[in-house]
Amino acid sequence: LERWAGMPASEKDIVPPRESSGVTFYPHAKYWRIGGKFYDLNNWLDSHPGGRQVLLLARDRYEDATFAFEAHHHDFEKVRAILSKYLVKDIVPSPHRLPNQTYPELCGADSFYSVLRKRVSKYLRQNGGPGPSSTTLLVFYVILVSWFSFMFLLYSTGILWFALFAAITGAWMGGFGHNWVHQMKYRHYSYCLDLLGLSSENWLRDHLLQHHMYTNTPLDNHFEGTSPFLIVDPTRKRSFLQAYVAPFIAPVFLMFGIPGNYVFQTVELFRGNERLTVGKFFLPIECALFYYGWGLYGLFLIFSMLALTSVYYFIIALANHNTESSWDIEKRNNCKDWGEVQLVAATDVGVGLGFYGSMLYLWLNLHTVHHLFPHVDITHHSAIQRILMDTCQEFGIKYSHSNIWSMYLEMVSTFHAPRHLGNQILYYAGG
Repeated sequence: LERWAGMPASEKDIVPPRESSGVTFYPHAKYWRIGGKFYDLNNWLDSHPGGRQVLLLARDRYEDATFAFEAHHHDFEKVRAILSKYLVKDIVPSPHRLPNQTYPELCGADSFYSVLRKRVSKYLRQNGGPGPSSTTLLVFYVILVSWFSFMFLLYSTGILWFALFAAITGAWMGGFGHNWVHQMKYRHYSYCLDLLGLSSENWLRDHLLQHHMYTNTPLDNHFEGTSPFLIVDPTRKRSFLQAYVAPFIAPVFLMFGIPGNYVFQTVELFRGNERLTVGKFFLPIECALFYYGWGLYGLFLIFSMLALTSVYYFIIALANHNTESSWDIEKRNNCKDWGEVQLVAATDVGVGLGFYGSMLYLWLNLHTVHHLFPHVDITHHSAIQRILMDTCQEFGIKYSHSNIWSMYLEMVSTFHAPRHLGNQILYYAGG
């Protein structure tokens, strides 16, 4: 609030601070800050291919939209030309208020990320665009029907084994929901996340616009997402339990990932930080049905399904961003563009696997590709990975990948001990 009160006259349209998953931001009431300039996109809202909601969220909940703009427009030269028409010329945004922090500029035309986007744009033009193939859609429908079938069998028989089968298909469904929430045309499919007790509405904001844009920084909603049990912050000291107990029993804590997430988002809903959608009622209805049919044992069946789904999903999701290389702060802070930052912040697994092979990893295995091109469907990840690897080699940039067991052990190690005490993480490194 003190920072907001001290804003210069040129930015009197700054609104009071807004929270997004526990992180405070200072948005502008009228304009979008992109590349060190303000743009008035209000007349573009209904024409925006990604929908007006995500555009409004980028302005109303966050203070800078540069990385969101860069990451979601692979054909950036064309889109920058459109953006220039909406430039607000009479207001110059102020510098960042925090020491050593600066707001980002747009990537240079010859930078690593710009060159990569040009190559990926060419590939997408030649392969029908960024959306899913008919095969990808068919696999999703089969998984969705399978999950409902196993849930019906779990409900009708009460046999615990069906909770395991529902959890496996549920985790695959979560992988697809993670995919759909980034695509305007298929965003309604992301309600499959709500079936699991996750919030597609919340993911549209804090996953798409927060985690993806501020990966592995204090502005990332994942940064404190597992606290106070599992600490990811490499600059923070751990207590005895946080250092010597919790990391080694991480799956136990991850069992409560989905239920804990649901409780947190419900609290945020009552605090006015979330919007109520129909998906919020899915999990309570499931719990009510199982309780009606089986009493407390029915709630145990639901919890078992959610716990197993949580462990499967979150071990892979957390391993992607918590290897030792993912927390190389010095390297991250010295990256030349946002694309390089994502290569530091994520580690891939199962390199060379195709669409069906990636199913084992819930299609989260080519996570660097997903972070660099979040709106591009998993259909194209394997092909884009080859383009990425070639471009990394050309620019002399390391592409981090490993096997899941090594990544898990490194994750436990980063939970166990801080590697960068006293270091500062730049929010907008690469900008």
